[in-house]
Amino acid sequence: MLILSRSGQSKARELEHHASAGIAAINAAVDQARRRYITPIAGQDMIYREKQAEAERFLTLDPVPDAESLDPGVFPFIAAESHATGQTPQEVAVLFERLAAEWRQLGAQMEALRIGAIARVRAAASPADIEAAVAEVAALLEGLS
Repeated sequence: MLILSRSGQSKARELEHHASAGIAAINAAVDQARRRYITPIAGQDMIYREKQAEAERFLTLDPVPDAESLDPGVFPFIAAESHATGQTPQEVAVLFERLAAEWRQLGAQMEALRIGAIARVRAAASPADIEAAVAEVAALLEGLS
């Protein structure tokens, strides 16, 4: 019977291959989870930041402008959404602020899960350890709300 033994270098390459695949799977799982909460189109993240910045500026005004006195040149996203939805500019600004705060918390949770799982993958001693880290982060992401 012929017995082959693998070199440590060969085993390390295989583990690195599994780790790369595991990290890709973790990033894909986080991407899918994020898509449940944010619109994944090019440039949308910039729009979300602009909406939040607009809302922050708007909500410092005293008194806050109503739909008739709102300057769409100064608050274009609030004006557009107010017009499109029939909500008052203040309701839209409060909504933008609430959504930004919710995303900040949820995004931070997802990022912590992602970074932690990647650290586990990088420290893994076997492909089974890598698979366990990937499965765990996927399950935890499913449980987020």
